Amino acid sequence: MRCAAVLLLLVAVVFAQEKTSTVSDTLRDADANFIPDRLDDLFTFSGVLTSDPLLVGRDSSLANFQDTTGGIVLFTQGTTLLPGTFKKGDAVLVRGRLTQHNGMEQLTLAEIQRLGVGTLPAPREVLAADLKSERYSGQLVRLVGELDVPSDLIDQKRGLLLKDRSGAIEVLISDRFFKRVEFVDRLMKGGAVEIIGIAGQYKKEPPYNAGYRLVPRAPEDFLFPRLVPYRTVLIAGSVTILLVVTLYLWLLRRRAEQRAEQLARVTEDLQRSEAALQLSEERFRHLVEQAADAIFVVDLDGQIVDVNQRACASLGFAREELLKLSWAEVEVSFTPERFAEFRQRMVPGLPITIDGEHRRKDGYCFPIEGRVAVIEAGGKQYLLLLVRDVTERKRFEAELAQARDAALESARLKSEFLANVSHEVRTPLNGIIGMTCLLMDTRLSPQQRNFVETARLSADTLLNILNDILDFSKIEAGKLSFEVLDFDLVSAVEGTVELLDERAQSKGIELAHVIHRDVPTLVRGDPGRLRQVLTNLLGNAIKFTEKGEVLVRVTKQRDADTQVVLHFSVTDTGIGVPESARAQIFDAFSQADSSTSRKFGGTGLGLAISKQLVEMMGGEIGVESKPGKGSTFWFTAKLEKQKPATDFIRKSVAQQFPALRVLVVDDNATNRNILHYLLASWGLRLDSAANGAEALDRLRRAAASSLAYDLVILDMQMPGMDGLTLARKIKSDPTIASARMVLLTSLIYQFDAEELQAAGIAVCLFKPVKQTQLLQCLTSAMAAPVAPAAPAPAAKVHAVEPEPASPRTPPKTIHILLAEDNTMNQKVALGLLEKLGHRAEAVASGSEVLKAMRLVPYDVIFMDCQIPELDGYDTTREIRRREAANKDGPPRRSYIIAMTASAWPGAREKCLAAGMDDYIAKPVHLADLEATLQRALENIRPAAGGGAAPVQTAILDTEALATLRELRQSNKPDPVAELIDLFLRGTPARLQEMKDAIAKQDAAGLESAAHNLSGCASNLGAKQLADLCQRLEEQAQTGPLNGAAAMLVQIEQEFANARRALELEKTR
Repeated sequence: MRCAAVLLLLVAVVFAQEKTSTVSDTLRDADANFIPDRLDDLFTFSGVLTSDPLLVGRDSSLANFQDTTGGIVLFTQGTTLLPGTFKKGDAVLVRGRLTQHNGMEQLTLAEIQRLGVGTLPAPREVLAADLKSERYSGQLVRLVGELDVPSDLIDQKRGLLLKDRSGAIEVLISDRFFKRVEFVDRLMKGGAVEIIGIAGQYKKEPPYNAGYRLVPRAPEDFLFPRLVPYRTVLIAGSVTILLVVTLYLWLLRRRAEQRAEQLARVTEDLQRSEAALQLSEERFRHLVEQAADAIFVVDLDGQIVDVNQRACASLGFAREELLKLSWAEVEVSFTPERFAEFRQRMVPGLPITIDGEHRRKDGYCFPIEGRVAVIEAGGKQYLLLLVRDVTERKRFEAELAQARDAALESARLKSEFLANVSHEVRTPLNGIIGMTCLLMDTRLSPQQRNFVETARLSADTLLNILNDILDFSKIEAGKLSFEVLDFDLVSAVEGTVELLDERAQSKGIELAHVIHRDVPTLVRGDPGRLRQVLTNLLGNAIKFTEKGEVLVRVTKQRDADTQVVLHFSVTDTGIGVPESARAQIFDAFSQADSSTSRKFGGTGLGLAISKQLVEMMGGEIGVESKPGKGSTFWFTAKLEKQKPATDFIRKSVAQQFPALRVLVVDDNATNRNILHYLLASWGLRLDSAANGAEALDRLRRAAASSLAYDLVILDMQMPGMDGLTLARKIKSDPTIASARMVLLTSLIYQFDAEELQAAGIAVCLFKPVKQTQLLQCLTSAMAAPVAPAAPAPAAKVHAVEPEPASPRTPPKTIHILLAEDNTMNQKVALGLLEKLGHRAEAVASGSEVLKAMRLVPYDVIFMDCQIPELDGYDTTREIRRREAANKDGPPRRSYIIAMTASAWPGAREKCLAAGMDDYIAKPVHLADLEATLQRALENIRPAAGGGAAPVQTAILDTEALATLRELRQSNKPDPVAELIDLFLRGTPARLQEMKDAIAKQDAAGLESAAHNLSGCASNLGAKQLADLCQRLEEQAQTGPLNGAAAMLVQIEQEFANARRALELEKTR
């Protein structure tokens, strides 16, 4: 037991002295702390043998070893490390003591253990200078350079030098290398070499400071480039030179052959070109000789150098005779001085046109026309003249001018004839229409009323035919003019539809329109011509439709920065147009077939005129139809855009009714779709129902889900359950009675206000629906209380057998003078005026007008333009002259209205230019006369000593304007005109401020803008406009802005009226 303990103690002591480390760490520590007392320490390394073992004595051997950090020489005595036992590339575990030999560390092996086949480390690419340090000591490296071999290398068997760009390093050659004769022979030649070996250091300690070395492991570590023998090089070089010379000679020969072939081709091409040129010259000479024009070649001195046969024939000279003449001797108008000037204007490549007269040999002169160009030939410039005899053409042009003048005279006579016919036809037609209109208001039996109505309709038809013929004549004569005005497209379309609505209702036809939301509504163009085309298409659709509906649709086709092309369509459910008739349907005086003409009447000019108008508006027109199903007539129009404007209606609705839910009830799908589209474009949430039962179901289900409808729009005329019946059912159901209701109808009913109130109707709305009316209706309905109130229905009253109408109460007492020489027209005009509540005096000539004006200061004068002695134009000018000359008396200006049967273009402009204020065409309709007279009443001053005060509020307060005029100083301009200009220029900006304020719900901004405009309007006497602005200002001060949008619409309309009145005031 005691012996075993001693043995374990010895083993522990041995292992306690063993060190496990890396080669680089061990060598670095040895350099710094080499102590002889520690020579017995054991070190263990794991790595690879980088060289085969080498015997250095009878019982000693060496090998190189390298781990991942560095390398070291292994030394052993005995059989521990023998060649054959271990070899290069073996992975080994070595254990030994660190010793020094010749001042250099080596590991004297105590034990070596083979672990298997290892991987030789890749040689490090280094330079000679890199090995002159301990960095790569014992490691496998590769150097590339030049060998410096001493001449006594074999005898002395010492080392040699390897040089590269960084310096030189000693290469140690082992004695056994010299046993390889081939290696020694190659080594002695020196030169470039690549060597792989072990980086070494020896004799590091004094006195052994000798330096560093590279130790190759075997002759195979020397890699020499293959050297080509001199003989081989010489032969290869000779062969190369021979091949190059042979190739060069072949190329020279080939080039010479190619040049010869090219020369042959060029020669052949020259011969062909010469032949072609000769042929071309012959052809050109033939063409020149056979040309229909006379051809002259003239030099810059004016001498003729060449001509063709036509030139000789036209002038009667022989060729030789012409070549002796100058150009001035042939051309009558060309003197030598003028020819010199003409020659200076000529520019090569820019032909010019000439005309003049040529003189024949016999002295006869004839007109010519030609072209002159500068050409070059033989280094000189010439003038080439192509001249043609235009005698026949001049004669034809003279005849054509005479024919044109005759045609223009004929057109002028036709225009005058049509104007005279129009005047003569309209004069009796004025009596027929006027008298039938007056007769309708007397007591008539049903049969008599039927006769009178037939006569009135016949007169209207005759007037329409006359208008079509005149329009077509204007287009043919090119006298149809177009205006470019700012207008509202929505108002133009809605006004046209409203104009024909009564005719559609009389046939039981639904008339509707829809304008898509992307269509710009503020445009520039001729609204009158646009309405004329739309009226024609819409009138035809109503005429040829017995039942169903007519729909007008406006969409945007193309859009640009400043222009837009709109697509208008009129769709009906009428008789349709056969395919065979569509080609000529837009031709003048044609219809689909003769039977249609007999049944429906018409001149066949309407569509022809519409086509011409559309084309003049830059558009197209067409038709799509299915016989028996209906037709769609469409046209496009190119319009200019106005400056961008805010979508006022949409923003106003969005602000006032952000969460409004609407239910539309109508059995007509077209009407439902139009209302749905329009309300949806304003951002409202809505649904629709086709009948009363469906509507009640939707209302009850919505109320049960807490999503009740706020507004219900009901159509009056629905099968099964009409609008009023449905309204009563809604009113009687407490769960849905809170919905406000609007009654929509296209019929003329006599509504009882109490009946509507009992049914819960808040507002009545008539078809066709206008956007502005719908907005006002929406505002009024939502402002009405939920509890039934007594609404003021906007229904029209239809009397079955009206009593004779009493004269209407005149809006003010005014003096009216009628200037008309035709007795029948006098009776018609006086009767219509009396029906409107006015009395007038009549005279028959211009001189009588002037006499009457001396006696009575007439407020309104209806002036026929064709009165005798002094016509209406000259009479008006004289009246205006006298008014301007009246300096002493009170300023006054009679309102003169032209009454003319002339429908020719320019008639209205001619009247206004003469000083007239308004214009009404014969035959005179009562509605037109009433509108014209109303405009007059809004703008005239009361007659001196006028009677009763006006029942209606005038647009302008004349006293306010008179007060302003009292401030006028002598020899100073009228201050009223300047104030009016300032007001008219500044008001549009104020209106826009109001729109923006309403859209932003800016009450303070709205109050400020309304207050500003109210004050300005009041100063100029525009009381109605000022009152409206004041009401809007109060609403902005006291509460929410609900209804402000509708009130602003009224303000804009009143401003338009005030504008017209103020413009007239400027002329006083």
